[in-house]
Amino acid sequence: MKSKLKIFFLTAAFFLLQASAADAFVFYFASGGATTGDHEQAMIELIKAFKQDFPEVTIDYQISTSYLKPIAETLMQNLGNTTPDVAVMGVVEWPILYQKHLLRRLDSVLKSNDLTRIWHAFLPESQVQKYGHDVRNQDFALPFNRGTPTLYVNLALLPEFKTNRPETWLDLAGTLIRAKTKTPEVKDRIKIALPTDDWVGEAIFMGARGEPTLQGKTAHFDDAPIKLVVTELRRLREQNSLYLVDTQRRAYDDFLAGQTAAALFSTSAYRSVISRVTFPLLTTMPPRLRLKTINTGGGDLALPLNPNKVLDEKTKSDIRKFVNWFYLGKGEVLWANSSSMFVLTRAGAESKLYKDQMVVRQDNAKVFRAPWTIKSFYDADQLCNIVKIRQFASRTLADAINAPDSALTLTQAAEFGTKLLADQKCE
Repeated sequence: MKSKLKIFFLTAAFFLLQASAADAFVFYFASGGATTGDHEQAMIELIKAFKQDFPEVTIDYQISTSYLKPIAETLMQNLGNTTPDVAVMGVVEWPILYQKHLLRRLDSVLKSNDLTRIWHAFLPESQVQKYGHDVRNQDFALPFNRGTPTLYVNLALLPEFKTNRPETWLDLAGTLIRAKTKTPEVKDRIKIALPTDDWVGEAIFMGARGEPTLQGKTAHFDDAPIKLVVTELRRLREQNSLYLVDTQRRAYDDFLAGQTAAALFSTSAYRSVISRVTFPLLTTMPPRLRLKTINTGGGDLALPLNPNKVLDEKTKSDIRKFVNWFYLGKGEVLWANSSSMFVLTRAGAESKLYKDQMVVRQDNAKVFRAPWTIKSFYDADQLCNIVKIRQFASRTLADAINAPDSALTLTQAAEFGTKLLADQKCE
């Protein structure tokens, strides 16, 4: 009899687990700006906090450190019903799904009055990202991750940064030369690590112009401000004050090891850095041409569409609970605090939790406030091929820094980049 009861309870437990998994909505989170796996833990903690408030909701979550991965996997038609119901995807990646009609409208799941409340709750600077003239972004995506390029500085090697913040790369070159002269025993470490992956090239170029380099159907890689900033970066390299690395992770590792005095990578790595750093740290905006312009990037929340999958009412209800809890409840403040991404809403910006963590982030605490101008990374007619072109922009920066003739390199890059922007075919 005991054996039969045991089999009964095991069978019942199995079917309960199966029912629970079947009732779960699939949430796919990606964060391209995360330098380490810390965002994975932050997301696990966020979902745990949500479950405490809504224990009846089951989330089958999947986590990636690549913004491209959920796009690629959603586009694969052999996945069947494993297409995520909700996904956080990069601001230049999800428009690919939009162009292919593989996104659900937000109001097909979320209530219109809730969407209105969410959009009214956002800080204006959370909404500066542009998606091309043919993308109705408010109908298909909500801001989720927002961050900026950030310069991380080792104050043990560059104490001058405490009182003197260089505003241009040329100013920075002077700061590094002075530091090398004062401490010749560590002069080989007084240099900057500049990664050449992903969005970094466009971040540098936009910082020089004060406007997105990719505008309309034109790639402005050969503007006078860009030629000037490349000249300044070449000077840094020639004086052994700048070296190029292939990934943000390499810049992060070298910086934490104390092998470099400063490094440029994402705001999103801040929480990870302060948990591991062994020297006094300062974070600040990267040098620019006194234009006080900062560009933001990140990822958005959208609803991928599998034409073969119908969302039942329970799934829709559970998704609504999570989205409302994140944007109108405490979720996004918890996320900003643990992920180092910027807070999105007015209520979040005024919360004690967010203010307390921002106090220690120096210039980043005021990046979304005057006198800085907040702009979108891109102002292209369509973002269909931006994934390709932003990778090309970073290669262009590296080539221009190293090439014998940087002006020719930039001119050729502008011609090729413009061809990419004019291509309306989404691949």
